[in-house]
Amino acid sequence: MRLPGWRFWLAIFVVSVVLGMGLYQALPPVHRLSPAPSPNQAGSVTPSVSSAEIGPNTLIVWRTYYTQSDDTHEDSAVAPPETWGHRPDREAAKLFPGWEVLSFTSDRLVLFRKMDSLCPIMATYRTLAAEGGYVALFYGEPGHMRLERVTNIPVASLDTNEQERVLGGIVFMSEEEALRYLEGLTE
Repeated sequence: MRLPGWRFWLAIFVVSVVLGMGLYQALPPVHRLSPAPSPNQAGSVTPSVSSAEIGPNTLIVWRTYYTQSDDTHEDSAVAPPETWGHRPDREAAKLFPGWEVLSFTSDRLVLFRKMDSLCPIMATYRTLAAEGGYVALFYGEPGHMRLERVTNIPVASLDTNEQERVLGGIVFMSEEEALRYLEGLTE
């Protein structure tokens, strides 16, 4: 049986990218990755807080900076009823323990925290890809990766199909899955 050629896989890739972009545009911005907030001269974030109260139309944005992946993860939702009528400038520690108020108006509350860990994407996914001509294991997925370690397996020593897969990046749902695959490459 003949396997599909590179044109077939390229067409599949292009269709996937186009569909993914369309889906990204169609979905609401609940989960976004964005750059870390800019610190002021003292090294902390300067809050901008009004004396308004949280209401039923207030959007709460939770922004987490992950130091190990140098990445900011953002989630947002409309304020839950138990927060209505409260003032974040006075009650932030009670309402949102562990979070710092970056800015607040009656329409939008931005909370911030810093965590010494990998962001959720890098903590979950692993990718096998090429690095310096060798097979390497990365945290995350293509477009959002950080090198974990380089193996002693030269990409050139793999058969043509495996070389193409590694050069494109093979994404796994866990480190264990990636390591099992890696063991298969060395056999």
